[in-house]
This record gives sequence, structure tokens and C-alpha cells, in this order.
Amino acid sequence: LRWDNPMLSGRGRKQARECAERLVDVNIAHIFASPFDRTMETAAIIAEGRDLLIKPEAGLCEVLTECGKPPGFWSTKRLKRKFNWVDSEYEPVYEKVSTKYPYYICIKRSRLSAVCTGIRYHLIKCLQKLEAYG
Repeated sequence: LRWDNPMLSGRGRKQARECAERLVDVNIAHIFASPFDRTMETAAIIAEGRDLLIKPEAGLCEVLTECGKPPGFWSTKRLKRKFNWVDSEYEPVYEKVSTKYPYYICIKRSRLSAVCTGIRYHLIKCLQKLEAYG
């Protein structure tokens, strides 16, 4: 793994705990996170005490098309071995970030609009997968 996929810093863990406290009364049925170590760790802190496992989704990563060398992250298979809080039965919609996503085709739109379009598309795919998942 490259240097650009760190775990959370002390400050990041504190912020994740604060987020978890704000969400304590929210009914959460599923937790999806991009496969970066820091997002998996944040999701795990939010999931504590909820009897939930994290579903890693590469499609939730930042838009990386303008990066010469995009940040690295573990494959879902490796994440399942690395972290015990990964849902080992869940199969992600996308295994790796690819320029084949519809939101990478939005050439004339602003970056934010393209990201929102991509996230919306990906969340719909995740929800469709959950319907089949049970």
C-alpha cells in the first residue's frame, strides 16, 4: 500500500467519535464506505455498538480522473482480511475505480455536478444490490 492511504490521525478519530455521537439516535440499517483505510476506520467508529458491518464501495471514492497517480487503496478481498468489521458476504457494486463510470463522462458539467451525479448513480446501484441482497 502506498503512503497516500493512511489510517485516521488522532484528530480524525476524535472527529469520527463526535460524528458517531451526533448519529447515535439515527436508525442506520447499512453503512457503505470507500475502501480507503481512513474511511473504513471512520465507518467502524460510527458502527460501534450498532451490530453493523461496513460495506466497502470503490464507487464512493473521490473523483480521481485528474490524478496522475490516484491514491491507493486495498481491494475488497484484502479489506476483508485486514479489518474484521468488513461485511464478508457483501459483494461491492464496483471493485475498482474506473473511468467507465457515467459521472466521468460529464465533460461540460462542473466538477461538483459530476461528482453529485456519480454519487447518485452509485447509491442507486448500491440500493438495488441491497434489495437483491436481502
